[in-house]
Amino acid sequence: RLSPAERGYDQALWAMLDERLYWYAVHDRWLGDGWPAVYKTFFGSMPLPVRLMVKTFAQRSVRKQLWNQGTGRHDAEDILAMAKRDIAAVADILGDQTYIHGDQIRSIDAVVYGTMVNLIQVEIDTPTTRAARTHANLVAYVQRITDRYFSDI
Repeated sequence: RLSPAERGYDQALWAMLDERLYWYAVHDRWLGDGWPAVYKTFFGSMPLPVRLMVKTFAQRSVRKQLWNQGTGRHDAEDILAMAKRDIAAVADILGDQTYIHGDQIRSIDAVVYGTMVNLIQVEIDTPTTRAARTHANLVAYVQRITDRYFSDI
């Protein structure tokens, strides 16, 4: 029941989250401040020699993916600035509404929630997660959807 303009708006928001903010978070976690937690979670139980080889391979692979995607062509400071702008844009779009399009949840909310919950309700502490957590409306949005649809987890 969305207008063509609203559908276009949703597509642009979805693209920003999937093609930009996702990759900023990948950089943060695999090459930035989140790396110790990622390393421990994914590789901590491996024997030391294997763990060291996998670490090198994993980070090299992620670095190459980020370069090919475009995010890796920027320095960490610029990546964080871009992440902060995109997060602020989502916060501005949401404003004081319950969901992206007002009081009724829509498909775009699944996309926004999926991204924001992975920045706001994770145990990893990085510049990007801290930036997301500064937006009270995004924190409340994530909590509202978690409580309503995922209260069992």
